[in-house]
Amino acid sequence: MKSKKQMLETDILREIGWFAYTKYNFNKEAALTEVNLYNINGISYSLKNNELTIILGRPGMLIGKGGENIDKLCAYLTKCLKLSKPLIIKLKESSVKYWLTSFIL
Repeated sequence: MKSKKQMLETDILREIGWFAYTKYNFNKEAALTEVNLYNINGISYSLKNNELTIILGRPGMLIGKGGENIDKLCAYLTKCLKLSKPLIIKLKESSVKYWLTSFIL
């Protein structure tokens, strides 16, 4: 059975996809292209700090011009997940070096 944290992380991933889908006026192909460009490799949610860490290959794609996209995503996730406090999103860029060292060590 999944823990509350795992269920919330699954919901967050689903909502990121839905966010892209609504951003492109329900154009499935455009939304899938955008989500694939994010190159999300993992997420971690801290219930205690209400903090979401997203590990992705291209953080600039998720941030958007002037941080516009990430601000909208933060507000969208806070609303959809019915969080009492605003969500704090931290982005970590993944690289081949990061993943190789995690497998070797």
